[in-house]
Amino acid sequence: MKILAILFLTFTSSICYGQQQQHSISFPAFRNYIFNIAEDSTDYWKEYPKPPKITDDILLEMEKEIIADDSAKYYLERLSFKNYKWAVDYENALSYINGMDYGYTLVALTAHWNPDLRLTAVLQLNKKLSIRPLFNSVKMKNGEFKKFDKIAIGFLLYLLESNPLFISGSENATIHGYYISNLLWNLDLLSGENIVEKKKFQGLV
Repeated sequence: MKILAILFLTFTSSICYGQQQQHSISFPAFRNYIFNIAEDSTDYWKEYPKPPKITDDILLEMEKEIIADDSAKYYLERLSFKNYKWAVDYENALSYINGMDYGYTLVALTAHWNPDLRLTAVLQLNKKLSIRPLFNSVKMKNGEFKKFDKIAIGFLLYLLESNPLFISGSENATIHGYYISNLLWNLDLLSGENIVEKKKFQGLV
């Protein structure tokens, strides 16, 4: 019951998610390009829930961030199932993405095929949201944060709706529970509701 209340209150704090957006001519190709990086068709991590597809709302803004950045593409391409080899690959990618302040790209990686990477992405997003007013007042003044928050809230709710709240196993269940907890903590930061108060998900149900 508590989790339903949290989701409802967080959802009602967001408006205009899913509004009509203009696609660029190259958008379908960009969408497929990112899907090839974010998704794994082999079911390699079958003990974890498979993330849902990244939505157009996120992809449209992500395209604006990285379309002309060859370095971002280089780092992201190393995260595909075909090219991924070591944890340092996603550590380097996230370091670059954070350094460039690519918020939508970071949100997109919270739905990556690799469970360690998507957990690290939600942790990085939590850190970014916690400290951002100290470093980027320009985005606060020009309304970019408000737009980002609306889109990110919708996407994180979509991730919650697409994931089971609990999975079997010991270590796997712990990692997944931490992922779910961080989705809720990030929704608190984005909505300003502070409903969860950094409590672990297991303590809310």
